Amino acid sequence: MDLSKVVKNAFLLSVGAVALTGEKMKDASDVLLAKGEETVNQGKDLNQELKRRMKDKAGDHVSSAVAHMTREERDALRKKLDEADKAEAPKAEEPKKEEEPKKEEEPKKEDAPKAEEPKTE
Repeated sequence: MDLSKVVKNAFLLSVGAVALTGEKMKDASDVLLAKGEETVNQGKDLNQELKRRMKDKAGDHVSSAVAHMTREERDALRKKLDEADKAEAPKAEEPKKEEEPKKEEEPKKEDAPKAEEPKTE
């Protein structure tokens, strides 16, 4: 085997290796991308499920706590809830401040359109 053929084969081998590596990297990145999207979607679903469970448990806990309260404790709770509603009511009723309309600046004499001079022929 002569030297030029060895060099040519080595060059073609390296080009083939680069091409194969590029193809495999693209395939691997596609797989990783799909897996990442799947994992994010599963995380979102799990988060929603956990929120729902916590809301249910909190509701159950409150119901259980209220069921075990005495009449006086429930009256005290009602009073606190009424006070909280009253404290929150003015905040909800406050009108939002509207932004003042911006005044348009009058064009400067330099910026004002100039009247066209009549054309004379």
